[in-house]
Amino acid sequence: MVKWTKEQTEAINASGSDILVAAAAGSGKTAVLVERIIQKLLNKEDPIQIDELLVVTFTNAAAQEMRNRISAALEQALQEHPHSGHLKKQLALVQRASISTLHAFCMDMVRKYAYMLDIDPAFRIANEMELELLKQDTLDALLEEKYGSEDAEEQNRFFAFIDRFSGDRNDEAVEQLILKLYTFSIQSPWPDNWLDKLEAAYSVDDTCEESELPWLTLVKEDVRMQLQAIKNELERALQISNESDGPYHYLETLENDQKMITEVYEKSSSWVDLQQLFTTSTWGRLSGKRVDCNEEKKEHVKKLRNQCRERWKKMKDKLFVRDLSAHLSDMQELQPVVETLTELVKEFKHRYSLEKKKRAIADFSDLEHYFLQILVDPSSTENRIIPSAIAKQLQSQFRELYIDEYQDTNLVQETILSLISNQTGNGNRFMVGDVKQSIYRFRHADPTLFMDKYKRY
Repeated sequence: MVKWTKEQTEAINASGSDILVAAAAGSGKTAVLVERIIQKLLNKEDPIQIDELLVVTFTNAAAQEMRNRISAALEQALQEHPHSGHLKKQLALVQRASISTLHAFCMDMVRKYAYMLDIDPAFRIANEMELELLKQDTLDALLEEKYGSEDAEEQNRFFAFIDRFSGDRNDEAVEQLILKLYTFSIQSPWPDNWLDKLEAAYSVDDTCEESELPWLTLVKEDVRMQLQAIKNELERALQISNESDGPYHYLETLENDQKMITEVYEKSSSWVDLQQLFTTSTWGRLSGKRVDCNEEKKEHVKKLRNQCRERWKKMKDKLFVRDLSAHLSDMQELQPVVETLTELVKEFKHRYSLEKKKRAIADFSDLEHYFLQILVDPSSTENRIIPSAIAKQLQSQFRELYIDEYQDTNLVQETILSLISNQTGNGNRFMVGDVKQSIYRFRHADPTLFMDKYKRY
């Protein structure tokens, strides 16, 4: 019998809200998820039906393994309670239960409701080579049309874009840029809106306030994180220097470093202040006095401080060589170029989608967007998502949702899961994943459980 730790037991039994368990690879996250499902099925007071669960895994193999483990647990329980009608029913249903990859679940739903999407219900998932060739053909046709446009204004804007991004011999760089931006945009539930926001970010003027620049807010957050990391490393250097055999002759310089970083951090809400402080602040020299101290600790302190200076220099060279007005001037110059780029990406996306529909093929991203279209009421907006009648039906069907490898979900998948989960505010999602392997980062606000190796932090 498996012995669960206190924290693992808490994760298995917690209820009343969405739950996110974050732990490193090999720490038993999936085992906890499976055990929680089994306990729900075996609960005598409020036994759940296996067809009331949606279990999403990352691979087909993981889904089958999970199904097998649940089946084995049910068979063992049935041996102990051979007259249980509930257990017999669960065992009969387990092979038809909704335990699959998210794409397999999307596939089933899209085929079922294909009539709502104007697609062939017999569509197939195209192979990667087929899709790459179709992308290239679609893109070639689009660019050829733009080169031959008879609209003088459109052609001038197009050539300005081409001149900035193409190479001397071919347009490979332009093609890669369009495809890269297309791939990135479809990770959003509303790709066109995402592209519109990208374009709008470059619509600035000289009087623009810092608060009106979303990208600058993100940059300042990153600067603050870097400064906090420097503060932490300096604090460690000070602790070592204050030890009885530490390099105490470094203390004065380290304390001055700490004061400087603290001042910069406190004024980091203003980019103008950051610019001034980064360009005028200087790091002092560590004392060269010969003192009796532990040489290993001395070298460790020097290494920590060098790391701090390197972090500082990278930020200074990357972000603060030019002032904000110069960056705004660049954005104004780039605005029409970015506008042309986003228009090309939208046009490519539209044509590529039509070509796939003609051939009755799809890719995995199409499955996500098709299913999302089914789940969202037509009156919805990006800021006010209203579940469709089908989404509400699925909310009623699934009492609980289980998501393995949650760190790999993108925003489209996250939106899908939120639309078919409990809308009462109590939460019915149980998610496990490894934040250190995260592609898109964990996005759940206020998780009730967030663990590393099943220890709260």
